[in-house]
Amino acid sequence: MNLAIIGCGIIGQRHLESVLDLNYKMKIFLVDKSAICLEKCKKISLKKKKINTFHFIKSIDEIKEDIDFVIIATNSKNRFSALKELYKYKKPKFIILEKFLFNKSSYFEEARKLFQVNSTKVWVNQWMSTEFPNLTDIFQKIDKVNIVVKGSNWNLCSNTVHFVDWFHHINDRRKIVLSKSKLKKLIIENKRKGFYETFGNLEFHCKNGSKLLLQCEYEKNGNRKSTIYISNKIAKVEFQLTENSLNGYIFKSGKKKRINF
Repeated sequence: MNLAIIGCGIIGQRHLESVLDLNYKMKIFLVDKSAICLEKCKKISLKKKKINTFHFIKSIDEIKEDIDFVIIATNSKNRFSALKELYKYKKPKFIILEKFLFNKSSYFEEARKLFQVNSTKVWVNQWMSTEFPNLTDIFQKIDKVNIVVKGSNWNLCSNTVHFVDWFHHINDRRKIVLSKSKLKKLIIENKRKGFYETFGNLEFHCKNGSKLLLQCEYEKNGNRKSTIYISNKIAKVEFQLTENSLNGYIFKSGKKKRINF
């Protein structure tokens, strides 16, 4: 199988690690304009058994073979242009796209047409709804659930999509609405060039009465930190979510159980 990963930053590198865990012989094309990112992918590829062949290139038009599977892991600013560039040269059978998909609403319809015309099956990589199955199982059993995310510098603009997706999943994909929005005038540049963050509160409601409250404060020179509270009639959860782990407790039936992912 011929597989291409377009965008070899941190997310693309994580996709490469996952691909290399498969016991499947592939020809893998790593595509990125950055020589530094391609070099990091080279180091990752050397750690695995050499059942695959690797090609490190700067542009999709350098690939002469047909491509079966493509993972597009660029940022949202460049994703649609990467997708259009891909279809100029290739017609892959399957694509995985990173979220958030696009930064213009018109791109969604244009992308859908591209997929239909080229008969491509497409998935979007969303992680919150499946990352914590034990928690999801607890809170899907009762209709109403409340989730509160509090903290500072946890990137409200970048990460709201994860919590909304999880909330939507726990509520069996019922319709949700943004009921309150109280954002501060403060806007700062994200660590990713060309992206920005703001701060404040967002509140979402579901038709069944469930609520999601997101609160993100600004702390100058402070670390990213967030505490998450989940509750319904049968259980309560409190945990800290960092970039690398989730730690806290589940309170259920009078018992306290530690969470550690």
